[in-house]
Amino acid sequence: MTRLSGNLDPAYIQREGAAVDHLSEAATLKAAPADITEPLLSAYGKSGASMDEMLSLSVRDVAEHIEIGSMKAEAYAARLLKQYAAHKDLNTVIFIDENRVLADARAIDQTRAKGDKLAPLTGVPVGVKDQADVAGYPTTAGNIALKDYIAKKSAWVVQQVVNNGAVVFAKLNCAAMIGQVLPRLNGATSSNPYFGFVRNPYDLTRIPGGSSGGSGAAVAARIVPVAIGEDCKSLNFI
Repeated sequence: MTRLSGNLDPAYIQREGAAVDHLSEAATLKAAPADITEPLLSAYGKSGASMDEMLSLSVRDVAEHIEIGSMKAEAYAARLLKQYAAHKDLNTVIFIDENRVLADARAIDQTRAKGDKLAPLTGVPVGVKDQADVAGYPTTAGNIALKDYIAKKSAWVVQQVVNNGAVVFAKLNCAAMIGQVLPRLNGATSSNPYFGFVRNPYDLTRIPGGSSGGSGAAVAARIVPVAIGEDCKSLNFI
């Protein structure tokens, strides 16, 4: 399933733009869903690690588990997709193609099964800020007016991680990098009026800094082990 939706609703902008500091509902990071299927458990291998332990793996751990065969790349990708589904309220993602994620991971498992040499990041799912192109994916730069633009080739930084075996997981939410509709919704935050404000995984009354807030929140919520973001002005005070 793919997801790319947004709506510039004046009422939404008025409500969200003026009330970010006055939200009353507090929330903590929700527990991972309990309905992990038996096929995923068996696909993880015989290491004895649980599904929740998958979420705590570092980038190096993920690559090593996949290389030695103690974890299937497809099983790990599926676990992260479940984590994403459990935390859609964080608005970390602008676009995701779940079938492509699983297909890319499955191809990695097939490559390993054939005994081919694996690259350093093989099987590691990477989130990409939706300002960097990914071939075949839309790049909106946080503005829904660009939702129909499909990149023909990947940005250099994206191509480097893909060349080293990584799997693109999703295009991640960010500030509206062009055509901002409100002065306060600037690159210092991830208060996106088109795709929704990115939320802090540990406190939904707060927002992460920007403009790469979707990247930061996705890693913090264990949706991906690593993500690409950008830093233009070193806004350390956010």
